[in-house]
Amino acid sequence: MGNFPFSDRTPKGRIFPFSVPRKALLLTALLSFAFAAGSNALSLRDGLTGRTGVAFESGMAKPILTERADAWTVSFPKGFLVKQEFSNRFFALHYFRSESRRAATGGPGEGAGFTFSAGEDADRLTNNFFILSMEHPVRSFWKLDNYVTVGLGLNSWKMTDASGELKQLEDLNGRFFDAKDDRIILAVGAGGQIFFSDYLALDVGGDLFYNTKILSQFRGERNIKNKNNYGLFNALTSLHTRLNFYFGRPRDTDGDGVPDNRDACDNNRPREVVDCDGCTLDKDADGVPDWLDLCAGTPYGSQVDGDGCPLE
Repeated sequence: MGNFPFSDRTPKGRIFPFSVPRKALLLTALLSFAFAAGSNALSLRDGLTGRTGVAFESGMAKPILTERADAWTVSFPKGFLVKQEFSNRFFALHYFRSESRRAATGGPGEGAGFTFSAGEDADRLTNNFFILSMEHPVRSFWKLDNYVTVGLGLNSWKMTDASGELKQLEDLNGRFFDAKDDRIILAVGAGGQIFFSDYLALDVGGDLFYNTKILSQFRGERNIKNKNNYGLFNALTSLHTRLNFYFGRPRDTDGDGVPDNRDACDNNRPREVVDCDGCTLDKDADGVPDWLDLCAGTPYGSQVDGDGCPLE
């Protein structure tokens, strides 16, 4: 295998090698902001107690903190989450797949930097992340319900050539082995979500997936003889956009039919008639609204007639 020298320097010049992605990303950002600002987005995190969420994810990712070579392009990963609320936190199972290609660079000594341009017959680096994480809410502002996440998982990655065959790496003793590995990872992230209804929210944020050496086969004699030939990485950063779907009924502590997140009077007695804000229209809870009740203030549990007066 021929040398593929890289350094960790980011190339000078344009961040994007061509203008279409930049214009597309800018247009998408502007449309998203206009849509969010003009919508009746709500802050509904208080109504998520006990509910289940499913999220579908896309975005951009980049291998970083490489051991020797900055060799890989920005990728467009995909994934999904299944999460369950417990004690005001969400616990999630997260699957995330990222596939980067060997970058086309301007010449020896230049790193890939933040580029989408792949070399001819480029190798591929595929990462499959399986993560158990906890989402903790933090102070919200504007229409964003913000959160931070921390998780632990497994990264199963492999490096293939243009035809899909596994690459072979040379260890310190001159023996070759498959370019694939499994490593325990640490995951941290942050983001915010805009709710458009009780059941739908748009989530934007960022994540960092750090590869530890746990479970790795790259140890001792089985290590790479010339790391400058490969873009082995220690971490991967990701900017994500998720569409969150929530299932189940929002929390309604007093059982008046108005969810807690919209209930202005959240301590009503059973059977009280309430308005759209959850405030009582039947103070004595006899089943007759106040404006029809000729005997307001009957003892709780009294049997009344159609006028709200006690039965003889």
